[in-house]
Amino acid sequence: MRKDYGLGRSPKTLVPEIQVWYFSDLRVLYRGLTFVLPWLLRDKLNMKTCILCVAFLLVLPGLASAGLITNGGFETGDFTGWSWYGDTGATGVDGNAHSGNFGAYLGPVGSLGFLSQTIATVAGDWYDATFWLSHDGGTPSEFLFQWGSATPLDMVNPGGFGWTQYTYHVQATASSTVVTFGFREDPAYFHLDDIDVNFSSGAVPEPASLALIGLGLTGLALVSRKRRRS
Repeated sequence: MRKDYGLGRSPKTLVPEIQVWYFSDLRVLYRGLTFVLPWLLRDKLNMKTCILCVAFLLVLPGLASAGLITNGGFETGDFTGWSWYGDTGATGVDGNAHSGNFGAYLGPVGSLGFLSQTIATVAGDWYDATFWLSHDGGTPSEFLFQWGSATPLDMVNPGGFGWTQYTYHVQATASSTVVTFGFREDPAYFHLDDIDVNFSSGAVPEPASLALIGLGLTGLALVSRKRRRS
């Protein structure tokens, strides 16, 4: 028997939180540091400064891997951080989750409902967008994922399935990108959780590459220091 979650409620729109962390700055710092360090090592850079620079290069991938989506797991217990519009009936947050305490249930009847969020991006850069989805089964139904004006996924009347991860390698075309989910499920529900967007692994050098760079820079610093002493 179908649960009745919010049928007949008035539309509600939540303003997304402002993205304040721009990972492009990290990559600019990285490129600048790797360009300037060899020049500094010839004459001016002491060992302590070299160690600090290498440490920065090693922690950079961890900083750049932080997610760009606000409240992607709905752990606030609601749609904070998301714009919620279209058919808002039979849609909300409950304890049916892929991970954590909460996930979204999505079951508008007769027309599509939407959840969207605008994130800061860098035009031309690639990102990995991922989310977990399950489906009770039933028709008519539809679920779509949009990245800006592109629609990487649009399922119409799919069969039922358990929690499944969807990942898309997508490119930004502007300084901000709208991430949108559209859904309709007349007799049952879709369930959505753990939405995230990260820079693609190629956007910032991998830890192994940075480790090699760090070892090389440390070696140059040692050679430079030895020459000054001699």
